[in-house]
This record gives sequence, C-alpha cells and structure tokens, in this order.
Amino acid sequence: MKKMTTQVQCWKKHLYNDYIKKNKTLDFNSKNFIKLWPFWYEFVRFKTSEEGQEQARRMQENAQHKTYHHRMGSGGYPTAIPKWEKAKQELIDTVLEPESVDWPKCTKHWFFTHKGSLGLETRKVMYGECIQAVVERFHQDRSIAQSGQWQPNRDKDELTYALRNPKHDGRTRGYGSVSWEHAFPQDRETYRSDKRKKMTGNGYESWRRLL
Repeated sequence: MKKMTTQVQCWKKHLYNDYIKKNKTLDFNSKNFIKLWPFWYEFVRFKTSEEGQEQARRMQENAQHKTYHHRMGSGGYPTAIPKWEKAKQELIDTVLEPESVDWPKCTKHWFFTHKGSLGLETRKVMYGECIQAVVERFHQDRSIAQSGQWQPNRDKDELTYALRNPKHDGRTRGYGSVSWEHAFPQDRETYRSDKRKKMTGNGYESWRRLL
C-alpha cells in the first residue's frame, strides 16, 4: 500500500507538470487516460485553485529543507539491506573485518543509503563530500560513547547527534517506515516511560557543551 501511495503521488505530479502547467488536456480516447475523465476537471480545478497552489508552495518549501537524499531505487530498504549484508559477509569470509562491522544497524543502513560503501581491500568506509561532515561527527560521537562518558539510547544515538536533527516519530532512520518500538526492541520496556527520560536526560547535551 505504501508503494502504491508513492506511485499515485508521482503520477499526479506527472499530470500536473506535463498537462495542467502547460494548459493541456488529456486524450480521453487513449487507454491510459480513458478512466480519468470523470475526475479530471475536478483535479484541474483543485490544482489551479488558491488552496492547491498554497499546498504546492508548502510542499516545495518542505522539500528544500531536506539535506541528505538517499539513492536506493524503487526497491527501498527491503531490497537494499540483503545486498549490504552480503557485501559485509564477503569481507568477513576473507578474514577482513570491515570498519563498520560494529556500527549500529540503523547507522550502517543510513550510510549505505547515501552512497557510502566499503573498500574491499582497505576495509575502510568510503563516502562522498555530501556526507563527509556527518561521518566525521559520527566517529567523534562514537568515540565518546565507547569511552563510557555517554550511553546511546534508542533514538538518542550517535547518528541522531551526527545529523544534528531528531528522528521523526513513527519512522526510524536506516529502516524506513518502522516504528521506534519495533526498531529498538531492546528498549521496548522503556518505550514512552518517564524512567527513560530521566536515564537519557541531558547527558549528551551536557557533554557537548564541554567540547
């Protein structure tokens, strides 16, 4: 259903850009459009109304705020994750442990989604300039966590602080539309609890102020 929703949104965007904006009308004798004629004029009315124009403007503004763009193709995480796991296992089978072997899964998935890769000979992670600052901050935050001065906890992890923005409710970076409750099963008992808030608190923020 989520895949269908995305396809419908892309289809409507195509109709708006290629027909409505160019003041064209569909050929309803074509088999591709014959079923659309009962809805076409209402669709045009909405898209050209003030409400429709305001919605388009708001969506364009939201899109401009996005900094990091993933490149997974239409298959999404379900198709990409097995490929990443296979590449990692090939390195391990050759007695070459990759640098990212002990990274949290959500971090590895986010990294590979944004054109990161593993060098088969060097075992080191490779990435472009677009995510260089994020990877450098991640290494810094991970070293702080490994020193024991701060403990990552569910959505308050190294990747979140490296990206400098919080996770969206109902989604988990590196997994797609997966809720926190299912993406972090080890923290399920503290899900939505006051105890967890006291545990995480401002520990990391306090440490960052000392840097």
